[in-house]
Amino acid sequence: MAAPRSRGFLLRYLFVLALVLVGAHWSLRGSSIATVHEKALEHASDIKWPSSLSPLKALGLSGTSPSRYNFSLLESTSPPCAQMEGAEDVVLAIKTGATEALERLPIHSKTTLQCFPNSLVFSDLGENLDGIHIQDALDEFSEDIRTQHEDFEHWRRLHEHGRAGLDASAVGVHVAADNLEDAFSNGGWKLDRFKNLPMISKTLNQKPDAKWYVFQDADTYISWSNLRNWTSRMDHEQMIYLGSPAVIDEQVFAHGGSGYVLSKAAMRAVEEQYRNNQTFWDEFAANHWAGDCVLSWILSELGTGLTWGYPLLQGKKPATLDFVNNRGYDRRMWCYPAVSFHHVEQDTIETLWRFEQVWTAEMPDQPMRFGDIFLHWSLPQALSGHRTDWDNYSGDIVNFDERWDEAQCRQRCQDDEECLQWALSDGVCKTSTWVALGESSARTASGWMDDRILNLEIEACTEGEWIMPDS
Repeated sequence: MAAPRSRGFLLRYLFVLALVLVGAHWSLRGSSIATVHEKALEHASDIKWPSSLSPLKALGLSGTSPSRYNFSLLESTSPPCAQMEGAEDVVLAIKTGATEALERLPIHSKTTLQCFPNSLVFSDLGENLDGIHIQDALDEFSEDIRTQHEDFEHWRRLHEHGRAGLDASAVGVHVAADNLEDAFSNGGWKLDRFKNLPMISKTLNQKPDAKWYVFQDADTYISWSNLRNWTSRMDHEQMIYLGSPAVIDEQVFAHGGSGYVLSKAAMRAVEEQYRNNQTFWDEFAANHWAGDCVLSWILSELGTGLTWGYPLLQGKKPATLDFVNNRGYDRRMWCYPAVSFHHVEQDTIETLWRFEQVWTAEMPDQPMRFGDIFLHWSLPQALSGHRTDWDNYSGDIVNFDERWDEAQCRQRCQDDEECLQWALSDGVCKTSTWVALGESSARTASGWMDDRILNLEIEACTEGEWIMPDS
């Protein structure tokens, strides 16, 4: 088994990478991007990290598994995101549930909520957790549904007994987006669809003076600096509904996990429509299965369609993305600013947030694009040659009927000139012609073809501007 590469090896590779970026057209917007990583590391000292902690490690670019950080590192100063202008113009509302809040919320108090001074958190249980005030999103839902609907049984237990009313088997259990059979048997998930419209009403009533309202799930990461750069270019007095598109029964709506954005004008119109017709819309939600889709129906009634914010608003986690080749909806992801990711683990929220702070401090007006995240966050972590207990999501099974060992799997990738990475699990060898970082996975080994990755040629961007409502 090959040993993990040394830190010295990684640093040499990063130096080579800088040269390749200039000489082989890795530039996103001209040659300036080639110096971003160096400038970010130089600026690390300005955020007052202890001299004993390497800036590489503090950025999560150590070439090993993503680092866990000591949050005391920022005790002496506010993070760069908190120093940007316009914080008072944006409200962030996080949707969670009692079964997941203990696991997913604490990381946001140390990262996301440091950037959004105007923030609210909603759940199916009102409580205070890790210094975060969590509001019950459903306490003003139509009484007949709250007290009688079978899907509110979970809420009724929580309302009567608090956390003692939780089904222990459901705590910390997350339902995969494509596993509706499990979803329909999960009490927290069944309640989730009822929260979207009450959250809009409560958010506007508590924060009526903002210009923009952003809604996300507890496992969503949102880049404050990119979000602010984006919304500052639009008119909040216009009816604007931004999101990553999804479809149910031909109704296009903003996928809630990717995060969605409403202008003040849209918020006011939706809140008024819901307030004046609450019984109808609550019953509509009861007969639907996706609350984010229900919201789109109200906006359709108001004559407002979705502005397709993909790929800025992203429904996947960065560890699984093909940053280089992804061209969903004929938009080249590499070139666009990265505003959100979904299904993001706590460690990844942590490392992305740290990376964003350095970027924001150095270039507050320069958008952090998906290509930048690949080059300076994802790729340096992958350039370790080999990892154990790690799955890099290589997807092409070489031969399911054969049993492979690590040396054979790596050689199989080496023999294929187009192969960039490989993974071995339970004797099954998989290879891939694209690059993904991946994540921790027991009894799985993964590797990358470092030299080939470093010599990939990336075309200069001819697109990637901010997606606007009229585009």
